Amino acid sequence: MKRRLLALSLSTTLLAGTFIGSGSVSANSTEQDIVTRGAFIHTIVDQLQLPLQDQNAVLPQDVSTDSPYAHAIRVMKERKVIYGYGDGTVRLENSLKANEAYIIIAKILGTNPEVLKNDYGISFAHDMVTLDEAKAAIQKALVSDPTAHEWVIKSSEVMDKQDSFKANMTQDMNMVLSQGLPEAPPMNTLNMTMKMEMEFKKDQGFRIVSNSKLPQPLTTGETEMKMEQYFVKDGMYMKMLNPETNQEEWMKMGSELPFTFDQMMEMQKNSVAYNQQMNNKYVFYRDLGTEVIDGKEMQKVSLQGRFTSMQEMLSLAGNLFSGQEMPAAMMEETGLEELRMSGFMWFDLETKLPTKLSMQMDLELAEMPNQPIERMEMKMSGTYTDFNQVDSIVLPEEAKQAKVIGAAGQE
Repeated sequence: MKRRLLALSLSTTLLAGTFIGSGSVSANSTEQDIVTRGAFIHTIVDQLQLPLQDQNAVLPQDVSTDSPYAHAIRVMKERKVIYGYGDGTVRLENSLKANEAYIIIAKILGTNPEVLKNDYGISFAHDMVTLDEAKAAIQKALVSDPTAHEWVIKSSEVMDKQDSFKANMTQDMNMVLSQGLPEAPPMNTLNMTMKMEMEFKKDQGFRIVSNSKLPQPLTTGETEMKMEQYFVKDGMYMKMLNPETNQEEWMKMGSELPFTFDQMMEMQKNSVAYNQQMNNKYVFYRDLGTEVIDGKEMQKVSLQGRFTSMQEMLSLAGNLFSGQEMPAAMMEETGLEELRMSGFMWFDLETKLPTKLSMQMDLELAEMPNQPIERMEMKMSGTYTDFNQVDSIVLPEEAKQAKVIGAAGQE
């Protein structure tokens, strides 16, 4: 369980750190103008070029294996966008209704229909959607603004040239607990706030100092927990209070880590390629123009996206390892059923470097043995500063004597 949650946390953090207007129809539109459910779904899948994991997935009873819509339906079912009606059909020949179009697009984006109406300006003149309206809505919601994506790519390229940087982050986490588990706490939710100061030095690693407000007091009565972490070539180390001894102790993560230091560094270096694979497939960007922050004009970009499993998300990262397969532990089932993310990024107009980040991630977890969490809601905001100003990341001598946790036979 610990390994699943660690993989989940590290992978979502990795994601956070590194994406024609609708027409109107006249009242005298003909029946031939109306698009069908099948044509709408096929158009979306054809445009996004989403991969299909299971080529032999069972089709709905009203879709034959030789249907021109068979592939599109398998993709949409696999991505949990299309479930069908109660009788096992999907009724692809039916005319597409406006509420159906909203729901389908919103599910792909990981948002809700109201966001499409209010933020994207998508609207349909009547209950039935015309072909032109459908194409316009798809273009508006499921195609990134080229200028927005260019900002993300250029910023990633500039970031890769930086030797170091610092970041200050605040993370608010709300966890909805699974009920009925042994020793389950007498509450439905847990809330935790964490403030982090991070330093990064290329080829040396990360140092993170965090202060967390705990959802429940420790056995010592403390309601806050301070932690110092190093992720260096030799592994991941943590200094934190041991509630049993009431003393701060150094610990080293053992076999729990889903990837090595070198693999983590390689993913950082290949962030441009990672983003290219996500863009217009899983994540979509919008150019929101400039905004004045602390008296300085900055470029603002929004992102919206959705993944339907940890394997789907990490399989992209697996392509970034030079001649290597994705680590087995990293691909292990984590229980992630869906990850929805949305947020904003700000960039310096001159240097193209990131200056500010605001993200929200909603995670749905599957029912699994000893899985204590049903759902997680995370909000993260922060700033990037001091580029090329970090001297070094050096593991303290006392940390090298840390006991290993997560290894076989150890807690």
